[in-house]
Amino acid sequence: MMHFLQRMSNTKQYLPLCLLMSACGLMPYQFAIAQENQLEDENSVEEIRVEGRKTPDSTIGQPTIELGGTELMVKVSGTLGETISAEPGVHNASFGPAVGLPVLRGLSGVRVRLVQDQIGAWDGSSLSGDHATTLEAASANTIRVVRGPTTLVHGGAAIGGVVEVETQRIPFTASSEKNNSSLSRYQTDSDDVFFQAETRRELVNDHDQTTNRIRLDAHAGKIGIHFDGFLREHDDVQISGQAIDTEAVAQQFGDIVNFNFNDTLPNTASDARNGAVGFAWNGEVISAGVSVSRLDNRYGIPIGAHIEVEDAPGGGHHHAHPSGNETDGGIVATPVRVDLNHKRHDGRVKWHSPFQFANNAFLPSIDEIEILVSEVNYDHIEEEVGVISTEFINEVLESRLKVLWSDFLGFEGELGWQGFEREFSARGVESFVPATDQEMDAFYWVGQKDIHDWQIELGSRYEITTLSPNEPTAPYLGVSFQFSPIEYETFSHQMAFRYQWDSDTVLSTAFSLSQRAPDVHELLSFGQHLATRSFDMGALLRNGPLDAETFSHAEVGLESALNFIGYDIGDIKGNLFYTDAKDYIYQQNTGLLFDRESELFQGGCSVISECLTLLEYTQEDATFWGYELNWELPSLVVGKGEFIWSFFSDYVRGKFNEVPTVDAVFFGENSARDIPRLPPMRIGSEFQYQKGEWQASLRMTQIRAQKHTGLNELPTDQYLRADMSVVHQGYLSTSSQSSGSYSIFLRGKNLLDKPIRNSTSFLRHYAPETGRSVELGVRFEY
Repeated sequence: MMHFLQRMSNTKQYLPLCLLMSACGLMPYQFAIAQENQLEDENSVEEIRVEGRKTPDSTIGQPTIELGGTELMVKVSGTLGETISAEPGVHNASFGPAVGLPVLRGLSGVRVRLVQDQIGAWDGSSLSGDHATTLEAASANTIRVVRGPTTLVHGGAAIGGVVEVETQRIPFTASSEKNNSSLSRYQTDSDDVFFQAETRRELVNDHDQTTNRIRLDAHAGKIGIHFDGFLREHDDVQISGQAIDTEAVAQQFGDIVNFNFNDTLPNTASDARNGAVGFAWNGEVISAGVSVSRLDNRYGIPIGAHIEVEDAPGGGHHHAHPSGNETDGGIVATPVRVDLNHKRHDGRVKWHSPFQFANNAFLPSIDEIEILVSEVNYDHIEEEVGVISTEFINEVLESRLKVLWSDFLGFEGELGWQGFEREFSARGVESFVPATDQEMDAFYWVGQKDIHDWQIELGSRYEITTLSPNEPTAPYLGVSFQFSPIEYETFSHQMAFRYQWDSDTVLSTAFSLSQRAPDVHELLSFGQHLATRSFDMGALLRNGPLDAETFSHAEVGLESALNFIGYDIGDIKGNLFYTDAKDYIYQQNTGLLFDRESELFQGGCSVISECLTLLEYTQEDATFWGYELNWELPSLVVGKGEFIWSFFSDYVRGKFNEVPTVDAVFFGENSARDIPRLPPMRIGSEFQYQKGEWQASLRMTQIRAQKHTGLNELPTDQYLRADMSVVHQGYLSTSSQSSGSYSIFLRGKNLLDKPIRNSTSFLRHYAPETGRSVELGVRFEY
């Protein structure tokens, strides 16, 4: 449809039109007050949820996590990946303390779609591991994670799952959001003001991270306004032990490191600030709104991740490589800072209950039509000693049209269109991907139906993607390559069932066939990618166009209250999954090295620190399988308090079905078959205690050693991690609950101060995870 609209007129004309319609309150319909949806519960200081119409995002066959209220308040961390890393099947891929990307069942980057308020984040996190995402947990009202293919609504980029941050910056009321399955306590239908202020600070760790945030939502008649913002800053992070694993660096890269950093990661201080304003008209028939947000995030790449080579032609910088103040051997320190700027404009228009055809077998009732438009401008600048070395720019216009329908052969669901126009460019040392325009159009439908004890979900999606390079690749020995536009057509289908076996047991299963078109860098890369210590070569330069990835996925889930000879032994929830990934796209080691000094490809280098491994994008069939399991024992009441004890575990394994020939020669058959940077098995237990206004938890997690590490990767050690939290909540005035509430919380992370090197991190040999940290926070709500 994007192609169709563009042929009619420039699609970007629709954004100002939508914003104008919203800002002016296009149709002055009377505000509808729905008393039955009243959300405020005066006896609770928690975020309150109401059950609304089930939408296609409420998948019945895929495990879904939603964090909000007190739970999210306590878990919020400096990055999105760290915030959700303790959830089943979810891990964090760090690149220093300021970068943390979600890993879902071993997949991340181009296979996990990051979404804010139903529209993509459109940052550079899928391009390179050192690019922070622009999704901020500190700004979230809720964070929702769906594990497994979620391509029907979110597209091929969600072939491994989706992480959605919901900010509710467009302040619709409860009546306007009645088709949203989770609403917050400040989305009421009354004239009201909601104010929230929070401050948190680390008490233990030289990191000394502080975060201050405020939020305001106000409704008067048909008008709603919103404001939120936060400031976060921290110093260089404190770690346990030495920063650089010198033995691992020597073994994996052949580098001899004669220096190190003890207890601290230099150049990891950061400063982030974010602000947003929103406006909404809440009408009985038409609701419309806009929001504007901006994020500025300045952070450093760990000193152990960049070098300058003395007297090298043109200098240059080097990620993922040790550095220091030593000049012996030609290595000097080069701090690299990143200046990330992200601007976003969102517009939404809703038409409530436009067409109702009750009891008509041939015409579905249209419950709501919604248009969403978002314009994103992303700028990522890398500076060395105050001089810009590389700049990445992403300008995107994404739009969605959603039609929610019901009463059609007993089904209800969503019919929709999604499209975007993207302009990507890179300049400087790491401009390894040429400037490229990308367009996508997709049509999809999803339907759900209840049949006695069964719930059924069916859906399909058709997607067409076009990539049009605007310039040749980076030159090599004076030669560059210009490619014509490339087009992909992909399809996705899903079928899921949920069966209520009895009052205590629910079984679910899901089957899906999902496809993903290759991304820009997988096709067109040609140049030095210093974040991964490689020279990247896209498939078009040697192997020709890649096929679309095709994931055939099967999932089985169980939720049950367990009984043994008449005794309650707790509740269990688990999932088993298996994915056959046909034409899985990855980077294959060619066995050649790129000498940065001579600018030649060769079999070896006299100075190993000046060489980059030549990696080319190719395809092989692969298989993923694993599980997630949680067992919560019956609660134990002691006095006025309650103890809850639970056990959990998760695991994922990924292997290529056939051994890539070149990789087998260099690294051995077993190593070549393993897919790299997958998380290891986790096993743990959590103790929770609740008494009146107090809550406390202690979580112990055993992270096993990762021995199935993949190409040219070294094993990581097992470790035991301890985390805790204590929360106290109450009202500002004991005589009036309407006077507001407060929350005081204490959170401890990595209490055993273990030296943690995660297998999912590119920088694990140079930058371990944060050491022991204790944080104190206070939140006020009115």
